[in-house]
Amino acid sequence: MDCIQRVYYIDRSQLAFFKFVLEGHEGLALITTLDPKVGKIAVFVPPGREGELDTILEALEAEVRLRPAEGEDKC
Repeated sequence: MDCIQRVYYIDRSQLAFFKFVLEGHEGLALITTLDPKVGKIAVFVPPGREGELDTILEALEAEVRLRPAEGEDKC
């Protein structure tokens, strides 16, 4: 399966809410924790759905603080 991986830092207290919101959008993204100590996560999104993910992330800006980590990779 082709996908795009984006890596972010998130406040650990916001992680459950963030996962809940994204998982509510069936098939949009898979979230996994890379380093729980620093709140580093990976978000995997299918090609062609990046715009939909960006729209949701913009809507969440007031509630969830995400900081992009290094780069974007294809998986």
